[in-house]
Amino acid sequence: MDARFMTEAEIAKELGVTTAEFKAALPELIEEGFPPPHPLFANRRYWPRVKMFMDWRCGLADDENADVNHTLRRHTKDGQEVW
Repeated sequence: MDARFMTEAEIAKELGVTTAEFKAALPELIEEGFPPPHPLFANRRYWPRVKMFMDWRCGLADDENADVNHTLRRHTKDGQEVW
């Protein structure tokens, strides 16, 4: 079974970058709506949502996912979700 909630190091590995490179890019990604860490799961990020965000950011989202991807940007500057 694949992990769903991942650490920053695990996410970096999945993205094919070093942890340091990922952490350097993180402030800009957060500004764009990168999924926040989940407090109930040791502040790890939900990988399916991270993948969806990265697909959207790289222009791979299709029209069917456009509405879902748009919700990823519904964050305040401090990274808290706005519903």
